[in-house]
Amino acid sequence: MKEQETRKESLYQKMNSNNRAKRNKNEKDSKPIRLYTVDEIARLTGISRFTWYTWVSKQTVPYLKIGKLVRFDERIWDWIKSHEVEPRRDFGNL
Repeated sequence: MKEQETRKESLYQKMNSNNRAKRNKNEKDSKPIRLYTVDEIARLTGISRFTWYTWVSKQTVPYLKIGKLVRFDERIWDWIKSHEVEPRRDFGNL
């Protein structure tokens, strides 16, 4: 009987130490997420607030809803870069 209790206790201690290690690792790896408002994104990109709100309502851009608030995280910069257009080198007969 004592042997089973000892085994249970050691398993319990292992599980707790593993959980603590995972929690500590996640805490070390995580950093605060920078969230941008529509006004900040509009100012930084030069695209109007109206356009950003239109894209949000059409679900064109990646955004977060926190209650009634619309926020953008770092994914917005990847979305902007993915819509980059390469200039044509051939200008034809100008």
